[in-house]
Parts: sequence; C-alpha cells; structure tokens
Amino acid sequence: MTGKAFTYFCLLCCGYISAQEDTVHLQEVPVTDYRSKITSENFSQVKIDSATRQHFVGTSMAHLLLEQNTFIVKVYGPGNIASLSVRGSTAQQTAVVWNGVNINNPMLGQSDVSLVPIGFFDDISLQKGALSGYWGSGAMAGVLNLRSGTQNKGLSIKAGSAYSTLQNFTQWASADLSFGKWTSSTKIRADLSANKYLFYEDADSLIVETQSHAQSRQYAFMQELALKISERQQVGLHIWLQIGSRGRVGPE
Repeated sequence: MTGKAFTYFCLLCCGYISAQEDTVHLQEVPVTDYRSKITSENFSQVKIDSATRQHFVGTSMAHLLLEQNTFIVKVYGPGNIASLSVRGSTAQQTAVVWNGVNINNPMLGQSDVSLVPIGFFDDISLQKGALSGYWGSGAMAGVLNLRSGTQNKGLSIKAGSAYSTLQNFTQWASADLSFGKWTSSTKIRADLSANKYLFYEDADSLIVETQSHAQSRQYAFMQELALKISERQQVGLHIWLQIGSRGRVGPE
C-alpha cells in the first residue's frame, strides 16, 4: 500500500470515530455568613453577656465600657463626648457597626459612644485587630459590633427609669411582638441629665461651685420589622432615630 493510499485509509477510519460527551451539571452552593462572626475566628473578641447588658440597660455605651474595662474610653466630663481608643489608636481608627452598617460620623470619622443606648441592642461584642479589609480604613484598630432585632415568641413589654444625685433622669421602654411570620420590636429612651456636680473654682482656691451648664438631652427611638419568607430567608426593616443636645459647659 502506497503512502497516499494509506492516508486515505486512515481518513476513512476516522470518519467512523465519534467523540464521547460526558458533562456533569453541578448545582451552585451559596455560602453566606455575618462578617463579625467570620472575623471573630481570627481576632480577639470580647462579648458582653446578657446579664451585663441588663445591668446597664438604662445607661449609655460609654458607661458600660468604662465599667467593664474592655476598651479605653476618653470621656470629657458628664454630658460631653466620649470616644473609643483601642491599643493606643485614635477614635477614627475604631469602627462602630450596627447590623453590618458602619455608623461612624462621615464628617468626623468617629462615633460618640455616650449617645449609644445599651437597651437598644441584643448583642454587643468588641473585636480587637486590624479589620480594615472587612469594615474599611476606619477599622484599623478594632470594631464595636452592635446587633438588634432578636426577640422571643409572643409579646414582651419592658420599662424602667433611673435617677442619680447629679439630677440625671432616664426613662426607657421596649415592646417585642411576634405573630406568625411577622416580628416587631419597638424601643424608646429619654435621657434628661442636668449633670450638676461640685468642682473647685481654680487649682489654688478652696471655693466649691456647682456646675450648672453641662445639661444634656437625648431622645431615641428604634423600630424593627421582620417578615420570614422561608425557613432560611427573612426580610427586615430597621429604623433608628435619635436627637440630642448639650448645654454650654462652664460655671454660672
């Protein structure tokens, strides 16, 4: 058989050879999780338990963190701003996150934790470490995670008030309701603080005066609604409204 005849013979045989198709279709596998839970596995985390939250329910976040010695809180006196400091960092390097949303002031790059009411949240945790990859450049030192919206079945109503010798008066109330696929949580808080405390007129004087221009007023409201679409899906609406004012700091 000549070379040309052999070539024709091979082409004729190849005409009867068909390729075998073997395709396997795989279903997609979605993997989702809350960012704070993922990062907590790689960084130091401090969780505030329910008993501690209940003890400080009528106070602000600044008061709780000062008492628990978890973060360094820079407080500029009663009725004034309070900022966080983690491992020697500035307040602009610590993020405050509520339900996955960074609530640091976009103008200042920090949050005033004296305006954050403890009773509004069902889960509070603090993470120390460089979390910029998750929460942006404002989380170089750490993150204060706040979560709300968790409630039990049925109806739950709570209320309370507190008064101090500085003539500070606080009232708060909450109502959680769950029926069928719907859940609702309503929280309100009013803080009327006179902050009347004693101080010396100057460093070399023994004259004691009463501070009367350090008043602060805070009114806060939170409403959360959730609809359970399926066993693994839920649609929610979260609203947090707050207004506050401070008086002029100084003697009469």
